[in-house]
Amino acid sequence: MIAEPAILCWAADRPSGRRLFELFMREMWQPVSEALRHSQDTRALRLALQFLDGPGAFEHLPREARVGLRANLPEWHALTSSRDAFPALPRGQVKQIQVPALLLTSEHALPIFRDIDAQLQALLPNVSVVTIPKAGHEIWAANAPACRDATLRFLRKEDPESFR
Repeated sequence: MIAEPAILCWAADRPSGRRLFELFMREMWQPVSEALRHSQDTRALRLALQFLDGPGAFEHLPREARVGLRANLPEWHALTSSRDAFPALPRGQVKQIQVPALLLTSEHALPIFRDIDAQLQALLPNVSVVTIPKAGHEIWAANAPACRDATLRFLRKEDPESFR
């Protein structure tokens, strides 16, 4: 299962996606990185979710989801201090993936993720795509029942014996 993967380099290396990548870096990545460098973890999470899912997104998340985001702060610190937070993923290697894949996208996906999703759809020969309604970047937090249902439908289709 794939859900809004961080292969942002795919947007950066195409003329049509370059502007989206630069916007992402300027409006989200750099301010979040700065907040984390100053140990402003809650501010960093608010800034990230504001960019990804709109104003007030952090506050509107269920408590469990906010706890989960806080648990991911070590990863955020590592990524924002990395020289290569978004390493290249060769498209040719992705095209060689033959196993069935489920691509979850969200109704309110940002243009940069729509661009990446479109590239994945074109490359993966055996991909099923499901758009999760009433969701942004935090797909599972925003609409866990729809994500769960889509995932179970996909697994039942691909491996019906496991569900008998």
